[in-house]
Amino acid sequence: MIGLSDFQWVVSNYNPEDLAALKSGSKSAKRYAIIDRGGVRVGVVGANTSETIEQVFPGNLDYKDASGAKKTISINPGAEGVNAAIVEAKAAGAEIVIAILHQGWLENANGVAIGQLNSLASQIKGAAAIYGGHSHQTFASVIPGNIRVAPTVIGQVRNSGVEYTRTQICIQNSKVVGQSIQHVLKAANANINTGVVSTVTTQDATAAAMVKKYKDQLTAKLDVKIGQVSGVFPRGGSPAVERSGETPMGNYMADLMRVKHKTDFAIQNGGGIRDTFPAKTYLPANTAIVRTGAGPLDVTLGDAFTVFPFGNQVATTVITGANLWKALENGVGGSYPGDGRFPQISGFKFSFDASKAIGSRIVTVTKNDGTAIAKDDKQYTLTTVDFLIYGGDGYANVFSPAESKVKGALLDIFVDALKADMAAGKVTQTPVVDGRIKKVG
Repeated sequence: MIGLSDFQWVVSNYNPEDLAALKSGSKSAKRYAIIDRGGVRVGVVGANTSETIEQVFPGNLDYKDASGAKKTISINPGAEGVNAAIVEAKAAGAEIVIAILHQGWLENANGVAIGQLNSLASQIKGAAAIYGGHSHQTFASVIPGNIRVAPTVIGQVRNSGVEYTRTQICIQNSKVVGQSIQHVLKAANANINTGVVSTVTTQDATAAAMVKKYKDQLTAKLDVKIGQVSGVFPRGGSPAVERSGETPMGNYMADLMRVKHKTDFAIQNGGGIRDTFPAKTYLPANTAIVRTGAGPLDVTLGDAFTVFPFGNQVATTVITGANLWKALENGVGGSYPGDGRFPQISGFKFSFDASKAIGSRIVTVTKNDGTAIAKDDKQYTLTTVDFLIYGGDGYANVFSPAESKVKGALLDIFVDALKADMAAGKVTQTPVVDGRIKKVG
């Protein structure tokens, strides 16, 4: 992809040897880039999340060095690489530097913004603006400056292009003297008024034509109606994504997985669920498809692909009581409450206390009838996705890969259930939460 790109790839928190491996022909990833915009030389630095090794399929960060030895890209979690790249960019002529971090804001607690984005931003020196992502939340703030240091704006938007930030940075004699940041919904982008001029944003014609070409080819396949739902499946939790607590879609999907394959339990990672249903970010070309109103609403294959886009396979396996506790500790650890590892479950219940230290947050684990599940060697059958079985999202050494059996695509279970309801003349009812996951403390 680097070799095919006509833009510069940048990452500032990789070790030199790992960065050198990211090349294709004459093109390579670099620690920083400088772009000229309106006569201003803007430096760009960036940091990938160190959680990447858990959030891509195991092995995808491996490469071979010049001698043929296997290596794995190591991603530094701190701000040192970013700060060094800022210094290098300014030495190379950048008048201001923008930092782009694959890290997110999670929540505000006791008047403090919490998240890896905020932690790193407080350590970064010399950036005029810092942009985050990863947790799929809307956030903006300012790190105050002083007589010697200019303030820094921080911005983050939701995923899938539904929202943008518009940042103004005022520069005088290569020094930042003022900044502002606002959030812009894509739907309102053509009507933004800055107070001085009205800004109308138009699509790039070449890119729009390319998108239309492929979308036209897919429309006949994706705009196929697969069912009707009584209303929009909400994204529950706080924040309102599937990464912080029990959610209706999480319950629905985990229940389908467990019942389909007749196992004791099922676990679906919350980060694998990417939209409401029908999907806000999928717009059918067929205007006869009912998307609004009190319901029922039509749902299409395109909606299903948007909610579950990763092509994960479902597999059955076995898990001990001890490893189930271990898996759940992982699920409520990481960067809770914005981490994709959060477990959506079926066949059992659990409670957790997020105020406790990572690794000791699970309070209770029981069967649906209230029978305690002990941390012992008793085995249970489980349905989950292959990504988790092989250690994705930090679920290493809990799901017995050697005893797993791949059963088919996750998406097929979802689509088949909707089609079955439609064939029976039923409207699929909006799922609800039932208390199978409780946050305490």
